[in-house]
Amino acid sequence: YNVVSGNTGGNYGGSVNVGSGTGNLPEATSIAFISTDATSLSFLRIPGGSPAEDKGDPNSPISIDIDEDPRPSNQNFDIGADEIGGCYARLNGNPPTYGSVQVVINKSASPNDVVHVAGICAGVSLFTDGSQPVYQTIMLTKSLTIRGGYTKDNWSTFDPIANPTILDALSLGRVAYITNSARITLTGLHLRYGNATPGGGLTPGGGAVFVGRGSLTMTKNIV
Repeated sequence: YNVVSGNTGGNYGGSVNVGSGTGNLPEATSIAFISTDATSLSFLRIPGGSPAEDKGDPNSPISIDIDEDPRPSNQNFDIGADEIGGCYARLNGNPPTYGSVQVVINKSASPNDVVHVAGICAGVSLFTDGSQPVYQTIMLTKSLTIRGGYTKDNWSTFDPIANPTILDALSLGRVAYITNSARITLTGLHLRYGNATPGGGLTPGGGAVFVGRGSLTMTKNIV
């Protein structure tokens, strides 16, 4: 899980090459740091869209980045010291704050749970529904509520107008996929750029929300 680039005489040599190890990005990849000046406040930070985004070790034990933002954010850990943030989620509004909605969904143990979300949560991840691979921002297999309209500093005031909360699939798959007889409520969210075609599965359609096996209640959302 490394990016090595821009070295004179090649990035690798001898018995080591780009194929050595696991999760290394191609030699031609440039991580495009915002700054490599150690005196800059942007030192070693990476911009959105960096090839290092969501390409880190999925089993990393690191829970915060160089700025003390939660890790992972969005769909997976980023490579390097910086995590591209902007996505925040809590279970029932209680700490800790996570950087991934899916992580909090996975931690839910009660159908009365409410996943509080703030900011912009982007990208898709691969899951399997039966034997079918599907790609979506959030995979919902258990009954719960997902509620936007918060900020990372205020988890008690629900205001989806003042605090727009965005789930963005980036046209890489669906936004929300519901299966396993889950009873889901979505409220106070913007569901953006869902695309059912790369989302996969046996049944077409449902770029924003796909209900395979389950039920859905939606209030105060923008789709």
